[in-house]
Amino acid sequence: MMVNDSNGPVNNQSRARTQFFTPTEVMGWCFAFGLVDILIVMSNTLAIVVFTRSKLLRKRTNYFLLCLAIADMMVGTISLPIFVHTLVLYTRGEVLEAKWIDVLHRLLDIFSGIASIFALTTIALERLYSVVLPNWHRTTPSCLYFILISMIWIVAGVHVFVKVLAEKKVVSDDIFLYLLLVSFFFCVVVICLAYIGIWFKVNQRIHEKTKKSLEKDKKLATTLFLVSAIFILTWFPFQGMNIFIPRWCEKSCTLPILTLLFLTKLMQYMNSFINPIIYTFKMPDFRRGLLTLFGKKVLYGASTRATSRMLSDRRRRASTLRSSETEANGNCYSLLWRRSHDVVLLSDVTLEAARKFELFEGSSKRIQDTQHWKAILIDPGFNMNVTQVTPKLRSMNSTFNQDPSMETYQVLILVACYSIVSLVILTVNYLMVRAFITSQSLLYNQRYFLGYLACADLAVGLVSIPTFLYNMSNWPSYSFYIYEATDCASGFGSAGILVALSVQALRSTFKSPTRYAGYPKKRNFYLVIAGSTFIAGCAAAFNVACLMDYVSFFVYFYLAVGFFAITALFLIVTCTVVTVSQLCGKVRETDRDEDKKIRKSVMASCAIYVFLWVFPYTGFTYYNFCNFCVAVSVTFLYSIRILLYLKSFVMLGFYLYTISSLHRTVKKILTFDCLGIPRYQYTRKDEF
Repeated sequence: MMVNDSNGPVNNQSRARTQFFTPTEVMGWCFAFGLVDILIVMSNTLAIVVFTRSKLLRKRTNYFLLCLAIADMMVGTISLPIFVHTLVLYTRGEVLEAKWIDVLHRLLDIFSGIASIFALTTIALERLYSVVLPNWHRTTPSCLYFILISMIWIVAGVHVFVKVLAEKKVVSDDIFLYLLLVSFFFCVVVICLAYIGIWFKVNQRIHEKTKKSLEKDKKLATTLFLVSAIFILTWFPFQGMNIFIPRWCEKSCTLPILTLLFLTKLMQYMNSFINPIIYTFKMPDFRRGLLTLFGKKVLYGASTRATSRMLSDRRRRASTLRSSETEANGNCYSLLWRRSHDVVLLSDVTLEAARKFELFEGSSKRIQDTQHWKAILIDPGFNMNVTQVTPKLRSMNSTFNQDPSMETYQVLILVACYSIVSLVILTVNYLMVRAFITSQSLLYNQRYFLGYLACADLAVGLVSIPTFLYNMSNWPSYSFYIYEATDCASGFGSAGILVALSVQALRSTFKSPTRYAGYPKKRNFYLVIAGSTFIAGCAAAFNVACLMDYVSFFVYFYLAVGFFAITALFLIVTCTVVTVSQLCGKVRETDRDEDKKIRKSVMASCAIYVFLWVFPYTGFTYYNFCNFCVAVSVTFLYSIRILLYLKSFVMLGFYLYTISSLHRTVKKILTFDCLGIPRYQYTRKDEF
């Protein structure tokens, strides 16, 4: 098929192109994608009709599944047909004249993909909520579900808006790519944690359940495993191709690689029609509604009729009278959820390839329309020439840090890892700060030091890591000064406070403090905190002055202070371990169980701090002093730097796990303060 247009040069250029695939191969691709499109439309149409017409499925928990089916329907009715159309044109070497069709395809594909993955995340959290807190789940108002559904579509619209800004060159394309990666990895982590939480919760309550409830929980666990496996098989291959194909096609791109790209894209589209199949086999109510839709008479069991008839009464009773834990567990029925449709498009991958590479037909003719999406499927004999564009870099006064010149896929992997670490740091340290603020009697001897440590780590997750990622992907940038100042201040402040905690643990080992007497005065805590803050501020100011070339010996100062901090921590931990081992057989009445746990936690946290700090610190020292011996790549330094940030939540997470009073306080924050769980659900020993 040739393009009929009055523009002669375009026609000549289209006719001069070589067909990338044979007619038989083009028909095969069209048949595969067309068959998937038909299955998507038919299955999701049935799912939408069943969810809206069946009275048994008119439940609030099924609203998210209906939202998921609508997103998949958008894929089958709009996105996939346009994809097949452009696939035929570009695999045959022809031009898509209507550019708005290509733009519409990409925007709708992004919109439906983001809506799908956030709907999956919401379903996983809602199911975890129903299993962990079944009584409060029944009394949740319906308006909250509609708010969450609205937020799903709003977040998808925000991603589309950012993509439009990237197309208009208002923002960089990297910003949109980073937004997609952060959204995807965040959703994947949340879904995996929710599945793991449901699995453990079900296993913990197996001994409390009847045979019927146990069968339901086994079906729930099987469904979770099935959905997770389907997601991995259909989603991850294409995302792996997205990350690695720029490196594989750096000099030349062969036909098998690009054919594999289309196969992974086809697998992602297949995920959109697998979900109704899972509903049919794993949801009895959906299967009954489907049979009723086709005119089949279904005999409903007594339990199903009771569930449909008494749902409002049960919700009313649950708001006033809390049922027993066994009954609550028996009423936890599982929805089925599926994994996501794609959120990163083949068109985006090949568009990026078209911007970097220029295709030569034969040996001389160059394709000029690099602004279009180019699904470049070429013979092995064709080459792709790299077009290097040197960006204009802003000049900076300092030569302390150089342009890392990292590969794109390396930057994306590091950004994803650092983003996950930053989210965990913010969550853990916020809970710690909130616990010390709400409970005035919590860990009276250590509350000031641990609170200061949590605030310093909050600065790491809130300022240091984001500016580090921005600086890594947009070098050079003046945000480098903000990153260095914040990172240096938080690091020195944390080291000083950990030394103080170790000294306090060593002192309590020789003379154990009691609950009401023997603890240091508040002014001592304030003096130590003020001294650590002053030292950290001076070090940060000294660091920025060094980066601006006002001073030139900060590296030696940094080496001396770091060596002193690590040596002090090592000696204190060693002395504490020796002292505790000597007093192992001697039980003193003044020792409380909580004090012993705190001492052990301080020793373990100091050991973790030294372990996570010594390797990056050794690497940085070698890079500054001995790099002339054996060159060390900046990618390696960026990879080991993440160990420095792991300590910002590992130590406090260890305190949270080992100290029971701190654990109960955080549990109270998560249940009562955030979710509104009444206090009388706790037993007497869990009261605060």
